[in-house]
Amino acid sequence: MPEAPLAAPPPLPKSQPSFGKRHSTIIKLLGVGALVLILLIPLLMITGVLTDRLQRRNEAVADITSSWGKEQSVIGPVLGIPYQYKFKAVKEMPAPDGKMERREVEETAIANAYFLPETLKVSGDAQTQMLHRGIYAAAVFRAQMEAFWEICTARFSFGQARPPDTK
Repeated sequence: MPEAPLAAPPPLPKSQPSFGKRHSTIIKLLGVGALVLILLIPLLMITGVLTDRLQRRNEAVADITSSWGKEQSVIGPVLGIPYQYKFKAVKEMPAPDGKMERREVEETAIANAYFLPETLKVSGDAQTQMLHRGIYAAAVFRAQMEAFWEICTARFSFGQARPPDTK
């Protein structure tokens, strides 16, 4: 038999890629995540410093303004007039035979009528001043106010009402 030419051996199977090549995307993501976590440490430290400074500023402003008083509101007057009135109510009362029966009774109550001014004129002059405590400053105000008002109760009819009895 004639001899067959020698054939080349079959190719060797390709070796598998290394671990780094197979998981390069995951390794990169883990590296970025680690960097983010590491960079959060200085961010938290800076946030703590800012919080402390803001608290100190608020304490300094509160200390400055405590000697001047708190926030003020200028509002107009309200006139409250107490009055007494009578009304009829239905109540259940025991009858002589022991049954409950409904009767109409007259009762007296006390209420208040409140009146706001028909006209209200408020004028004033305010001066501001900056007070300092260390590196912190706070604005304080001083004002002179004048008010003029007129209250008219003519639109309210008291009818049978009268001032309440005082004992």
